[in-house]
Amino acid sequence: MLFMMMAFSERKTHCQFIATEWGEIIPSYYILIKILLISHFYN
Repeated sequence: MLFMMMAFSERKTHCQFIATEWGEIIPSYYILIKILLISHFYN
């Protein structure tokens, strides 16, 4: 999951392609992990 998130942050067009392919499952997890990482780094 962490590797997938890093790949998403590096390739946003690839992330959009996967998002259209998998629907709302991966984007929701991606947003959740992004929020968790942001809150972790700002604490």
